Amino acid sequence: MNTSSWQFAAFIDLDGYIQSNADPDGEPHDENFIVRGLGEWLTSYGLGAISIELSQSRQPVLLTISSSAAGAEVLAYKPWEIALVNGVTLAEQQVNFILDKSSPRTIAKSAVGDRLRMLGVFSHPEGLDALNLRRERYELVKLIHSIAAVGNKAIELKVLQYGATRTELTEALLEGSGWDIIHISGHGSPGSLVLESSEGLPDFVTSDDLLDILEYNSDQLKLITISTCNSATLVAHRTLESLGFAQSPITGTAASAQTPGFSVAGEVVEKLDCTALAMRYPVEDDFAVAFASEFYDILLGKAQPVAKALSLALRRNLQNSAFDFGALCAATPMLVGERAATLSMVAPAGRPIFFDPADLKLAGLPPEPDRFVGRVSAMSAMREVLAPQSKYVGALLHGMAGTGKTTMALEVAYNFQHSFQVVIWFEAPTADVAAPAVDGALLNFALELERRIPGLALIDVLTTGTELSRRLTLLTEFLAQNRVLVLIDNIESLLTADASWRDARWSQLISALTSHAGLSRVVFTTRRVPTNLNLRVRSYPVHALSLEESALLARELPHLRQLIDGTSSEAGVSAAAGRNLAARALRLMQGHPKLVELCDAQAKYPSNLRMQLDDAEKTWIERGVSLEAFWAIGASNATGDDYFALLRDWTRSVFDALPAGSKGFLAYLSALEEGDRISNVVQENWQSLLVATSSNLAEWPDVDKAVGELVSQALIRVSSDGSGRAFKFEIHPAVAETVLSASSTNYLDLVARTLGDFWLRILDNGLSHESLGGGSSILHAARSGLPYLARSKRWADVDFAAQGLINRDLSPLTAAIVIPFLDVAIAAETDQAIKIYLARTRARALTSVDLRRATAAFENLLVTSVQAEEWEVAYGLAGDVANGYMDLSIFDQAFIFAEQQIDYVQRAGRGPWTQLLAQGTRLEVAYLMGDAKGALEQGRALYARIPDLPYPPGPTDSTVIDWNVRESLLNTLVLAARQLRLWDEALAINGEINRSQVARGAAAGEQASDAFHSWQPLVELGRLPLARDLLQKCRQIFESEGRLQQLAETLAALAEVELLAGRADLSAHLHRKAERLRDGIDKEGRSKD
Repeated sequence: MNTSSWQFAAFIDLDGYIQSNADPDGEPHDENFIVRGLGEWLTSYGLGAISIELSQSRQPVLLTISSSAAGAEVLAYKPWEIALVNGVTLAEQQVNFILDKSSPRTIAKSAVGDRLRMLGVFSHPEGLDALNLRRERYELVKLIHSIAAVGNKAIELKVLQYGATRTELTEALLEGSGWDIIHISGHGSPGSLVLESSEGLPDFVTSDDLLDILEYNSDQLKLITISTCNSATLVAHRTLESLGFAQSPITGTAASAQTPGFSVAGEVVEKLDCTALAMRYPVEDDFAVAFASEFYDILLGKAQPVAKALSLALRRNLQNSAFDFGALCAATPMLVGERAATLSMVAPAGRPIFFDPADLKLAGLPPEPDRFVGRVSAMSAMREVLAPQSKYVGALLHGMAGTGKTTMALEVAYNFQHSFQVVIWFEAPTADVAAPAVDGALLNFALELERRIPGLALIDVLTTGTELSRRLTLLTEFLAQNRVLVLIDNIESLLTADASWRDARWSQLISALTSHAGLSRVVFTTRRVPTNLNLRVRSYPVHALSLEESALLARELPHLRQLIDGTSSEAGVSAAAGRNLAARALRLMQGHPKLVELCDAQAKYPSNLRMQLDDAEKTWIERGVSLEAFWAIGASNATGDDYFALLRDWTRSVFDALPAGSKGFLAYLSALEEGDRISNVVQENWQSLLVATSSNLAEWPDVDKAVGELVSQALIRVSSDGSGRAFKFEIHPAVAETVLSASSTNYLDLVARTLGDFWLRILDNGLSHESLGGGSSILHAARSGLPYLARSKRWADVDFAAQGLINRDLSPLTAAIVIPFLDVAIAAETDQAIKIYLARTRARALTSVDLRRATAAFENLLVTSVQAEEWEVAYGLAGDVANGYMDLSIFDQAFIFAEQQIDYVQRAGRGPWTQLLAQGTRLEVAYLMGDAKGALEQGRALYARIPDLPYPPGPTDSTVIDWNVRESLLNTLVLAARQLRLWDEALAINGEINRSQVARGAAAGEQASDAFHSWQPLVELGRLPLARDLLQKCRQIFESEGRLQQLAETLAALAEVELLAGRADLSAHLHRKAERLRDGIDKEGRSKD
C-alpha cells in the first residue's frame, strides 16, 4: 500500500479524515468522493481479484484473524464493505464482513423461551442526544409492537431510558429467564460505555465492568447491538456551524479510527460467546433509526438470519431515495463473532387474542408524542421520583405556554407505565371554556378515578360535601399500598389569581394524593405553581430549549430542514440564503418549541417567513429582550411573559393573514368543546354556521380546504379519533386563546348557539324515537349540549338538557355533570318560573347523592308553588317529595304527598297519562306500607287501561313520558308479585320492563336497577347460575357508577346465592363486604363517618 496517499490516510481513520477534509458544500472533495475513491483504492490495493468472487457470491464473509500475522486484527476492523466492484460497493451487493472474534470459552445458550425477550438500553447523561435516542427508542418500540401484533409473535420488549444506571441495568438483567437480544445506544469513550449515575451524570462503565454486569445474562444472550457515539452532538454542532453560529469545540470523545462501541463489542463477544452488531463510526439519527427499523423487521418480522438481515437492511437504506445518507453509512455496521454466520432469532407464536383490561392501562390516554425534544435531565430525575422507594410522592412540571409540559407528562406515562398497576390521565379544562366545565372538573376527575380504580366511590361525598375527609383518608391509604400513577394536566385553570385552589375540595383531594410515603405517584402540569403544595412533590421548570436542542428540533421539521440543507423549494432562494434565514429563525425563536413549530410552517415559503421574523424581532425589541445570550451561550434570558407575548403576536399575525374563510373556520374550531372537534360534528355545523352568518358560500372554504390551510400553518393537527370513522382536530391551548381573543364576540356567540341548536335537535330526535332505541343519543346529546347552552345563557334549554339526562340516568355521575351547570343557571336566571324548574331539576339530580337534602329542597319548592297556585309545577313536585319519602322509608309522609299529587294533577287540568302516573305513585306507597295484594290487583287494573289511552299522549299530557308511566306501574307490580311469591309472574313482568328499556336505549345503570329484582325469583325457581350471572352484571355496573346502596344490596344477594350453591367461604366473604359497605353509608346512600 502507498502509505503516503490520501486514500491510506482515509483507510486508517475514515471518519476522522472525512471530518477534517470533506467539503460540506459538495464537489470536488465531499464525503461521497472520499468514500468512492477509497473504495476503488481498496479493490486495487487491498482485495484485488478476490473482490470479484465476493461480489458474485453475495454471501457474508467471515474474517478469521491469524494469531501469527502482526496487525491482522487492525486490518479486520477496516471498512472493506466499501470496496467497489463494477462501480457498486460490496455492501450494496449484500456482502458484509463478519469479524471472527472467537470466545475462549463456549457457553451453552438457552433456547428462546415461550417469548423472545429483548432489552433496549438508551443512555444519554450529557443530554445533547436526547432527540435522537428518544426517536430511536420510540421507533423501535413501535416496530417491535407491530411485529408482535401483525405477525402474531411472542416478543417481550423492555426499555431502559431516562435513568439507565448500572443498578437499573443489573436489575433488568435479573428479571425472568434473561434476555435473548440486548440493544444498547448512547455515548461512549475508548474501552467503555457511558451509562448514567443516580444523579444523572455520566458514569463511564469500563468493558470489564460491563462484562461483569452482562455476565448475569451470559447463558441467554445471543445478540447484542451496541451503537455508541455522540451523533446528535455532532449533528447539532454541524448544523449550528453551517448556520454561522460560533461554537466551542465538540465535547466528548473525539473521532477515532474505531468507535468505543466497536472495541467493547469485541470484548463482549470474547467473554460472553455471543454475536455483536456494532458501529465502526458515529451515525446520524436518520440512519440509526432507519437501519435499526429495517434490521429488526427483517430479523424478527421476517425471521431471516442475522447476517442476511444486516446486508438487506443496509442495502435497502442505501438505496432509499427518501433519505440522503452519507456514503460512510455503507461501512458503519459490522457483525462480530463466529456465531453471526449462522445465527437466527425466531420468535415463538404469540398467545391467542383475548380482552384483558390489565393490558390496556393506557386506554384513554392521548397518543404517545411522535416528537420529544430535550428535557433529558428532568426525565432522568423523574425515574428517581417514580421509583417505589423514592422520597418524593410526585412531580410538578411548570412553565410557560407551548414549552411541552403536556408532552413531557405523556412521555412519563408511556415510559414508566410498566412499573405501575394503574395509569390515570386527567386533562383539566383550559381557562377559556365555560365556567361550569371548570367548576365541574373536580367531579369529572373523581369520575375518572372511579373508572380506573374499581370499588372507589368519591362522587357522592364530593357532591354533598359531607364525610369527605374520611373517604379521602381511605384513598390515601390505598395509594400508599398500591402502584397508581396519576397525571393531571393543565391545573392552572383550577387555580385562582393568587394560585390557590378555586374549589377547596381540590385542595383536599390533592392533599390526599400527595400525603403518603407509599407506592403511588402523581404528576401535575401547570403554567402557575399552586400554593401550599406538599413539599414531597418535586418541582421541575420546563423552559425553552437550548440552542443545540433547537438545532436538533429544526432538523426534525421538514421546511426548516430544507433551509438548513440549502434545498428550499422556493425559487430564488440560494443555499446560503436559506441557511441565513434558518439561522435568523433559530435566533429569534429563542428555543421555544411551539414557536419553532410555527416557524417551520412559514418556512415552506421563505418570503413569508422573512416577514414573520421581522415582526418577531420588533416584539423582542419592544419588550427589551436581548437576543445575543441565546446566540452566544445557547440559553435565552427572555421571561415567560416575553415568550407568551411573541407566541400571541406570532399567532395573531398568522391568523390575520389567513383568508377570511380559514380565519372563520379556525375561530369556529377554537370555540368548540374539545370533544366536538371531530370531523362529523365539525363538518355538519360548519355548513349550518355559514348559513347562519348569511355568508357567500362560494367565498368560504369547505372543511377539507380549511383544514389543509391550517395544518400547513401549524395552527392545528389532525389525527384519528381512534374509531377509524372520524378525525379529530387538535389545537394548542395558547393558539386557541389567541384566536378567541382576536375573534368577534358575536361570531363566537353564534358558534355557541349553532352547536347548542345542533345538540338540541339530536336530543329532540332521540326523544321522538326513544321507543326505537334513541336513549343513547339522548344522553350523549344532552351532555354535549350543556356547555353551549350555558355559554348562550339559554337557561330554559339548560334545564331541558339536564332533565334529558337525569330522566334516563339518575346516578351520581349524572349529578356530577349537571349540577355545576344548573348552579350557574339558577344564579343567572331572573324569571322566577324558570328558576323553579331549574331548582327542581337540580334537586332531582341531588337525589342520587343526598336524598334527604333533595327531598327538603322539593318540599320548599312545593310550598312556594302551592302558594302561587302554580299547579303545573306543584303536581310534579308533590310526586318528587312522595318518591323521596318512599326512598327514606317514611311511608306515611309519602302517602300524604302522593294524595296531594293526584289533587294537583286535577287542578292543573292534566290528561289521562298524567293522572295514571300520579295514581301509580300512590299505588307504590300502598305496596310499601304492606298492602302487596291490593297493590297487585289495583296495579293490574291500572295497567290494563293503558291500551285505551291516546297515543302518543296529547297536549294535556305533554310533560309525561309514556314509557315512564308503563315502567313505573310495572315496577310496582314486580315488587308486589315478589312479595306474594308469584315468581313466574314477577319474572314475566320484569322481562317486559327490560324489553321496554332495551327498546328505548336505557342507560346501563337504569336497566341494572330493575333487572336486580329478578334475582330472587330465579333463585326460588331453582335457576342459581342465571341468578349469579345477573347479580355479577349488576355488581359491575353499580361499582362503575358509584351506586353504593345498590352495590351493597347486590353483594348481599350474591352472598345468599353462593351459600345456596354450597360455597360457604365465598358467601361469608361477600356478606362481610356487603356489611362493610352498609356500615359506610346511611339511609340516603351516602357515606357516613
